Amino acid sequence: MLETLHVKNLAIIDESEVTFAPGLNILTGETGAGKSVIIGSVNLALGGKADRDFLRKNADFGLVELTFSVTEEKQREALKRLDVYPEEDRVILSRKITDSRNICKVNGETVTTSLLKEIAGVLIDVHGQHENSALLSAKNHLKILDQYGGEGLRAEFENYAQAYEVYVALKKEYEAFLEESQNADKEIDFLRFEIAEIEGANLYVGEEEEAEAVYRKMLHGQKISQAVQYAADVAGDDACGGEIARALRRLEEVESFDEKIAGFAETFENMDAMLTDIRRELRDYLEENTYDAAEFSRLEERLNEIHRLQSKYGNGIEEIFAALAERKAKCERLENAVATEAQLKKQTEEAFARAQSAARELTLARKTAAEKLSAQMTDTLNELHFRDALFAVDFMPCDLYAKGAEEIRFMIRTNPGEDVKPLNKIASGGELSRIMLALKSIHADKEDTQSLIFDEIDAGISGRTAQSVADRLDVLAMDHQVICITHLPQIAAMADVHYLIEKSVREGSVLSDIRMLSDDEKTEELSRLLSGAQMTDTVRKNAEEMIRLAGENKALRRSEK
Repeated sequence: MLETLHVKNLAIIDESEVTFAPGLNILTGETGAGKSVIIGSVNLALGGKADRDFLRKNADFGLVELTFSVTEEKQREALKRLDVYPEEDRVILSRKITDSRNICKVNGETVTTSLLKEIAGVLIDVHGQHENSALLSAKNHLKILDQYGGEGLRAEFENYAQAYEVYVALKKEYEAFLEESQNADKEIDFLRFEIAEIEGANLYVGEEEEAEAVYRKMLHGQKISQAVQYAADVAGDDACGGEIARALRRLEEVESFDEKIAGFAETFENMDAMLTDIRRELRDYLEENTYDAAEFSRLEERLNEIHRLQSKYGNGIEEIFAALAERKAKCERLENAVATEAQLKKQTEEAFARAQSAARELTLARKTAAEKLSAQMTDTLNELHFRDALFAVDFMPCDLYAKGAEEIRFMIRTNPGEDVKPLNKIASGGELSRIMLALKSIHADKEDTQSLIFDEIDAGISGRTAQSVADRLDVLAMDHQVICITHLPQIAAMADVHYLIEKSVREGSVLSDIRMLSDDEKTEELSRLLSGAQMTDTVRKNAEEMIRLAGENKALRRSEK
């Protein structure tokens, strides 16, 4: 349930906060008082488009925050799947917009706008005029029916979607193979050439690194030889070795006089041994690493060959081997084209048969759901003052596609004696609002969403029709929180809680605010809705009578439940 709405620096709202209640929450106000700003703020917090023009003039930022109480276990589970966990049974959605960016948060943690929309979809359902337009488009009808069908229909759809995905993948593979096999001989010759080219190179993993190390060494061979020869000359200098030997003998002559001298003597003895070892190692290195021009040329050619193959088949020798395996498999498949084609054709046909079977089950489930929806919609539309209304779902079979084996469209008869016709051919603005209300009423019982907002649900209606809409909203509010923006007194009279949206001029600026009305204020507002600017005792008495009758009807409905 939506507990609070907090708005700051949006359009003509400086800062305002309202606490909503369970049941039917009604919002009214003069034209231009800011009703559209309220619904726009809610949509913004639910992930709607962030229009920078919505910012209040001269404000650095705009903020809207919605606090929801979450106590239903199904709703908790749905939120859990989105990695959202209520804190003290509450979830807070917030959206902050500036000239350059917008920040969405859920319980203080930043989220993407798309995730915010998903989370909001679990918590609240907002109906506006754009949804009426969406209802006219048949492409949305299948989605509505599937949502109505619930978990059972959803399972059938997922089963079909998996089967269809497998079929499409195999069909694509089969068609690609047929296209390949049209030029199979040329393709096989080319693949054999590439296979022979790679295998003929006799590569092994790590060869490139080894060859490059030797190549670098040979490339700088003269410089290396000169450095090693110089070191060998120094180490082999008789003067150097002789001086160390003489120093060792002199220290050995006096080491008995001081024990520290023995340590010095040992160091010089080690130096003499090390000098002997390094002389031998340097001579061996020079003998073993003579420059070989032929070997250098061979290494250079080998590296060029490796790099050429890499430019064709992959960046490393491992990738070249992977390309080799891929070409061998493709070549083998093309060489066995007849068997491969038969196998792929059989697999594709079997996958198609499975998808068809799953589609039939899905169609049956949809038709069962459509019968129930049609019956419920017909009953609800009759309650909403459609005389002898009839709602139906028209199934139009088609080739398999991602959504099944049919397209559907909603059909309706709004007057007795008429034939059922497509929704977009018959429904006026006022009729469409009632049809949407009927759908929302039925859909609300199927979903976990506890809160519903209706904006302009009363468009194009009046009199008895308005009363029937008010009664339906009240019935809906018995099990859900309903928030409705209206200008009709029949709907306003049914309010469990009534809020007034009003604007005023403060410090030269037009500001809008929202507040809860007392019983007396509710009567005054209802009088205004009934008569406009002119207030009389008769109008007030009519308002009081309307509120009294609405209260009696509400009490009766609740006692019968």
